Amino acid sequence: MQSPVYRLDNGLRIIHRQWRGSGVEHIGLVADAGSRDEKEDEWGLAHLLEHMLFKGSKHRTARQILTRLEEVGGDLNAYTSRERTCLYASYPHKHLRRAVELLTDIYTGAMIPEHELQREKKVIREEIMQYRDDYEERLLDLFEQEMFPGCSMGRPILGSEESLTRLTRDHLIEHKNRYLTAQNTVFSYVGPRSLSSVLRMAEPFLLRLPHGSAQPPRVAPPMPQTFRREERMPLSSAHNLLGVRCHPVQHPRRLPLQMLVHLLGGDALSSRLNLRVRERNALVYGIETQYTPYSDCGLLYLYFTCAEDKRHKVLELVGEELKKLQHTPLSKAALHTSREQFAGRLILGEENRQGLMLALGQAVHDHGEAETLPQLLHRIRQTTAADLLEEARRLPDIEDWCRYVWLPDEKQ
Repeated sequence: MQSPVYRLDNGLRIIHRQWRGSGVEHIGLVADAGSRDEKEDEWGLAHLLEHMLFKGSKHRTARQILTRLEEVGGDLNAYTSRERTCLYASYPHKHLRRAVELLTDIYTGAMIPEHELQREKKVIREEIMQYRDDYEERLLDLFEQEMFPGCSMGRPILGSEESLTRLTRDHLIEHKNRYLTAQNTVFSYVGPRSLSSVLRMAEPFLLRLPHGSAQPPRVAPPMPQTFRREERMPLSSAHNLLGVRCHPVQHPRRLPLQMLVHLLGGDALSSRLNLRVRERNALVYGIETQYTPYSDCGLLYLYFTCAEDKRHKVLELVGEELKKLQHTPLSKAALHTSREQFAGRLILGEENRQGLMLALGQAVHDHGEAETLPQLLHRIRQTTAADLLEEARRLPDIEDWCRYVWLPDEKQ
């Protein structure tokens, strides 16, 4: 049985997961809008709006917003991604009314005062400068610009110093009114209360969200030409990022691909690539694969750092491990281990109840519903060696993956 999705009269969907015995509740308003939904002249707008939600509402000053939950030991936060904007809170369970009233006040009544806007642009410029010190994230931004050519999917979420200068209060209000609406939002709850108890206390506040309209279907970004970029940078090691476009979030083969990516280079120390490249050959400190599905496309990438003269050997070993998965089905024992490890990671992840709350909201946008953990574990157990083999064979040989590489500056 799926987790029930309840719809209010204004179109807001509610996803609820009861966790009996917990003394903490987690709630979020998850909007189906992110940086890829910005217009051509709005680069950085979604992230800037996320910041400005905290800078004063019709009923509170910025300071009152920041302290409203903290004074009872709670937390208030937000994030922006390519396709989502989320405002969320965690707090001792007796403060549901306080938390929901605060979130809806911010979500619907943010005033975006001009003096706060100019100040917050300075804060984000500092964030951009700090971001430049994260080489993996910077390289991923450059890689995504090539993987999603000529569209908002390829632009950094934070924007640029120049793009921030062009954004006005009118831009923010128009974006807020367009996307932060009941029809385009999911309210997610994880905590000890029953659904009826949550509705009794939260519904009067949630009905304040304007009806609005849902996100129209997005247009898939164009496919890139295969590219190879190499640049010299003031680094001491080579940073290597390789990737391919792959399944979107609703693709029926997404779960086998996720399991394959985890087996090849996921966060387990026993991944194929970590064992072969690091443990047996000591060529890297770390090597990982990640798969990010979006509504109409997906991105699979491989990242590692190493000495410049070792990178070709690393790629040779990566290619060998990929070919094994493409040509040889997993044994019965290897398949059992792969299933158990992947399932175990999900079981551990569900203990992060704030993360669970956010994932439930995302799932309703992506699928219209949210699987329970037992349902997902059942699908994992039904995944076969042939399923993993098929997904491996869909991937091109490593020589044909797109790549962006930063090499150490020879002058260093």
